Amino acid sequence: MATLPNDPISAARETYREILRDSFQHTRLFSDQTHRLAQGVVDTPEFEAILRDSRQGSLDAARRIGEMAVVHLDTAPDQPGPWWRDLCNYERGYFLQLATTDPAPPTNRPRRGVSALCATFNWNTPELLKRLTSGVSIGDDLRRPITLLFSRGSDGKVYVVQVGSQVEKVFRATNGLRTVDQIADAASLALADTQETLKALARIGAVVLAQSPEQMLDSIRARQ
Repeated sequence: MATLPNDPISAARETYREILRDSFQHTRLFSDQTHRLAQGVVDTPEFEAILRDSRQGSLDAARRIGEMAVVHLDTAPDQPGPWWRDLCNYERGYFLQLATTDPAPPTNRPRRGVSALCATFNWNTPELLKRLTSGVSIGDDLRRPITLLFSRGSDGKVYVVQVGSQVEKVFRATNGLRTVDQIADAASLALADTQETLKALARIGAVVLAQSPEQMLDSIRARQ
């Protein structure tokens, strides 16, 4: 069936095609070998089903499309190495930041950023990316667990940072239901350390700090 030029599904398809291309840059380096590109998923019936169920720019749409891209790439019969799945999931984390454009709702307790994600990989993916870009061979020396935090700042910049157990505990305990004191208890950290960690995470959009009633009202007005 022909698609009208002003069809919203058609417009969304081109938007996500571009975001997928920008996010899955390193997996694209192996397209001659895998015969697959992440953006290929936008031409499938499953993509249209997602866009009919989920709003463009929503976290739900980004999660489902990102997962489709990972499955599409990870099931390629000729994979370049045992690190391939980690690379696919890394670029999915990056995609979530670019593809989620819904604004964060106001909050009276600290919560995570809309698309913020903390994930552990089996390979040192930041170093893996450097070697892929420079053409250096990838050996088992990169096979070690690493925890990365993906977030998007208020300026739209995407951050990918390696975090230790303290930061990870604070991030995971910040669920929008706990106060700062309760986050400190859940993370088994001193209150002062928790407060400083939350401030650092807020600077990169990984968490959103509690707002005063006046700030919440201003945020609601800005969204209307």
